[in-house]
Amino acid sequence: MSNDTSTLTVLRRGQTGYEEARVNAIWNGKKPARYPEAIALARDEHAVVEAVQLARRNDWTIGIRSGGHAWSANAVRDGGLLLDLSALDSIEVDVDARVARVGPGARSQVFQRVLGESGLYFPTGTCPTVGLGGYVIGGGASFTAGMDGPACYMLVAIDVVTADGELVHATDATHPELMWAARGSGPGFFAAVTRMHLELKPVPASMQWSLYIYPGEVLDDFLEWNVPLTRACPENVANFWATVGSPFPHYQGTIIAVFPIAFGDSLEETTALLDPFERSPVREHALVHQPPSAWTWDAGYAQVNQLYPEGFRYRADALWVRAEDDGFVGPLKETIRSLPTAHSHVLWAPWKAREHPNAAYSLHSPLSVHVYGVGENESQDGPLDAWVTGAMRSLEPHSIRGGKINDHDLQSFPKYVLAPDETERLKALKAKHDPNEVFHTYLGTPEPSPIVPGQP
Repeated sequence: MSNDTSTLTVLRRGQTGYEEARVNAIWNGKKPARYPEAIALARDEHAVVEAVQLARRNDWTIGIRSGGHAWSANAVRDGGLLLDLSALDSIEVDVDARVARVGPGARSQVFQRVLGESGLYFPTGTCPTVGLGGYVIGGGASFTAGMDGPACYMLVAIDVVTADGELVHATDATHPELMWAARGSGPGFFAAVTRMHLELKPVPASMQWSLYIYPGEVLDDFLEWNVPLTRACPENVANFWATVGSPFPHYQGTIIAVFPIAFGDSLEETTALLDPFERSPVREHALVHQPPSAWTWDAGYAQVNQLYPEGFRYRADALWVRAEDDGFVGPLKETIRSLPTAHSHVLWAPWKAREHPNAAYSLHSPLSVHVYGVGENESQDGPLDAWVTGAMRSLEPHSIRGGKINDHDLQSFPKYVLAPDETERLKALKAKHDPNEVFHTYLGTPEPSPIVPGQP
């Protein structure tokens, strides 16, 4: 459905272009066998209004896609309408006010480069092509999360189409309930965001990083050193690391890639912040050692992007864990030592908790552990699903039974993505603002299943 003046294209199931649009809405190489009744491609906010009104007339429930990076393809459902907002990618920066007005389809790396021209930054996602809509509304964990907390806390206003098909400009003063839900409810949000108004910050005077790649054989000693170091790191040091299959011809096995980043007011400060990594007790075993040097967002994207080759089939999940638990390291080691494919990996993502007076985002611990099963063909899907779910079950006793909204699979492994009270409040607000269920909520169960003693 389209005409000369409409900026909305609607593709019905079976029409030419439908399947291409359905597949393109999912970044993951694993495309679920779920088929919306129609796909709406919006090119501006007026098209979004038109799409919501169309869904209301047809009694369709809407799933929303901005960048398509949701691992479980939450937006793509059987029946209803898939509303694709990826073309709403405008970026406007008010340098004096330190506010950006951004479409949900804008990508992290593009946005960060635009901001960098003015010496500003926003805590974008760590993968370059992540769409800002799903990322921010789902909380958002960045390279600077220790300093900034979740990205959604820097959301100051939204332009949004409600379940009634009305376009409104929402702030904490005018629509506090919409703003509460927009800050962190992710796929549980009961409206369609057409523009986000985001607080910006000046780029730190000094940003440095270092790189260490260790052989898997030093895992025990590495964890004995790095787990306490993670808890001791100040908020302006990001101690990221990942375990993955080696890309080196001279070493075959699992590697531990450590890439800490320090932010500060001077080169002397950031060099000192990275010194504990230079004095690692396992540094003599490093296969690669890059001492502290200048860091940029582009460098960060390039480093992380190596973990996520496009076209592969991903099963991803994550838990907020208690690294101080006596029994935590055991199942972590077992997960790392049982990586089933060359690209499967475990990501260590430290976090500094922050609070906000009006935000659904409410569930975190000082560390999240992410487990990715990565395959090349459909025959690997079952074993990789089993491996990731097994890892989640082994880590769950050492978790707060919750995970990041941006990295979850609530069908295969139910868990909280908001704190229990906020989970109940979101249900109540959806019933109030979207009583006819115009918008889909979570795919799966955003509450944990009971732990049964002795159950694998």
